[in-house]
Amino acid sequence: MTDRSDHCVYLYRAPTTQKIVYVGRGATPGRAVQHTGGSHNPGLSAIIDTGDYSVELAGPYLTPEAAAAVEAALISALRLPTSQAALTNAAHGDGPRFRPFGVPSDYSDRLLLPPLTVAEIGVMTGGALIVGTASAESSRRGGPAWTRCTRRMTSSQRTSGGTGCCSGWSRAGSRTRRPAPRSF
Repeated sequence: MTDRSDHCVYLYRAPTTQKIVYVGRGATPGRAVQHTGGSHNPGLSAIIDTGDYSVELAGPYLTPEAAAAVEAALISALRLPTSQAALTNAAHGDGPRFRPFGVPSDYSDRLLLPPLTVAEIGVMTGGALIVGTASAESSRRGGPAWTRCTRRMTSSQRTSGGTGCCSGWSRAGSRTRRPAPRSF
């Protein structure tokens, strides 16, 4: 004899905009409406206080792990604000996340973080070669898209996260001194 499972995944939707605003999971369908009596999530509480929301349920799932995987996948798919979602979830969920094809799972949340600057990349790697492709405009000018920079960051600039040409490269035309050509 098998035990019936009620593990579920639920979402809160703002009916006027049709945006999904929260994704959660629970051991029973009753968990989906427990937030209406008070939520740990301030963003969800604010939406509940307006009274403008609906609750939708998926499941049952056989195990809590299955429900956790569905919850995490939904959160990752809806994480970036779009016309379909504006999530208030603080947590990413416990399970695999969507990521661009070929990107290791350790980097699945990288798209949610602010872009790294050239200085940050240089500090993190101790120096980096950044290769850019020449645009049609720079090709017409006959110049490279990137050029070698002779200026180096000081150790105090590196430790303080300062900006500068820490990687040794900069965009062409950025008034950096170009090194003399060398023959090998």
